[in-house]
Amino acid sequence: MCTSNPRSLITRKKNNPRALNAPIVPLADPADGLLTLEDLQNSIIATLVVWDDALPGDEYQLLWDGKAEGKIKEIAIDETPGASIFLEIPEFLLVNDGRFEVAYRATNAAGGLTNDSDPTYIIVDKTAPGGGLLAGLIFPSVVDDGVLTSAELSGLGDVISTEVPGYTGIAWGDYIQTFWGEKPGPTHTVVEDEVTMDEVMIDFDRAFLESVGDVAEPVYYIVTDRAGNVSIKSQTKTFSLFLTPAPTDFPAPLCPQAEDGVVDDADARAIVAVSVPQYPDPQAGDKVTLYWGDSALPEAELKPGDETQNPIFDINVRYSTIALSRDGEVALRYEVWRSNFLIGSSTELMVNVNLELPGPVDPDPETPENENLDLPIIRGTSSSANNDDNVIDEEDFLLEAKAIIGWKNDFTISDQIHLYWGSQPIPVTFQIETIDLDKDITLTIPNSV
Repeated sequence: MCTSNPRSLITRKKNNPRALNAPIVPLADPADGLLTLEDLQNSIIATLVVWDDALPGDEYQLLWDGKAEGKIKEIAIDETPGASIFLEIPEFLLVNDGRFEVAYRATNAAGGLTNDSDPTYIIVDKTAPGGGLLAGLIFPSVVDDGVLTSAELSGLGDVISTEVPGYTGIAWGDYIQTFWGEKPGPTHTVVEDEVTMDEVMIDFDRAFLESVGDVAEPVYYIVTDRAGNVSIKSQTKTFSLFLTPAPTDFPAPLCPQAEDGVVDDADARAIVAVSVPQYPDPQAGDKVTLYWGDSALPEAELKPGDETQNPIFDINVRYSTIALSRDGEVALRYEVWRSNFLIGSSTELMVNVNLELPGPVDPDPETPENENLDLPIIRGTSSSANNDDNVIDEEDFLLEAKAIIGWKNDFTISDQIHLYWGSQPIPVTFQIETIDLDKDITLTIPNSV
């Protein structure tokens, strides 16, 4: 039986050791050796194979950036050339970010000769992209005013193309998630060319924007890199969307003075109040424009607290506006504007207007009197030669008096003239007949009056 040392049968070449294959770190990304945050929750193992001339007792140890680290391990009796063996990378070596060289050193137990393997590389990345600042998305200039309308979106080809400004640590594989308010928006994965050009574009199409609804919400994005690091929120930009056609079915206005069937001269002189009922989602700052026929009244703004009232408020319509629409049926409606954009309009309320009065047209209907009606002239009926107009003296006191009403071409047959004398409750009445046309009218005022 041979008892000689088996190593005496092996001749080692001291000056030209066989190259050792690089180890493999299975959890590392084959593309560049990246270890994710999830990977780093596990033990990081470097696997290697027993080299061709290895014998039991030969040693191997981890090389980290060329420096021996960790435990020294020995080839076991059952670990023959080609068998898989491994080295664990100590946790303290994986604390810092960086790109690291991983290799191993083989040592001949008999002669103490060493041979270092080819290296492999791993990347440790625990830093969130962007650092402490992510600039907001860059939007087309058409939305610089913070508003996007349907017409503006159509002019952009129904797509808003935004630019993600270059940020610290941008790298291929970064996953960008956008948000419009709390609604997740389009996503994008950065490619190598975009890193080189430092330009990343993300599109918001009409279908997505319409799904958000007509709201004013902040827009931002978050970046998650390949290692799993999540950035802070980017700076936000808030836009008001007005993409949905404004509804035309807001509740119709109310006009209490028309509930008797007509808005007449007396109603108009008293100023007609039109009530704006509570419409969907009223907000302080909304501006309401009431239309009386084709005439738009000055806009009325909702003040804080108005939005909780029903009706919200009354809008007073002056006589001159009512008169512009002429007599007959008139449509009343209102529009609601928010941030200078129409958000809805009401259905119509039809009211009947009849301002026509006998006699000449009042040139200033907002005053109590009709300036086109002459003042009456009062004359006594005594035989005194000194009778003065509008004077009743002692000689006239027990007699009737006369009132002279100047003729107006707007008078017509059957018109009635009512003359009121002081506080007397019953007027003196005169009805125009054919014989009275085209001449001043004389009324007799009884002495009892």
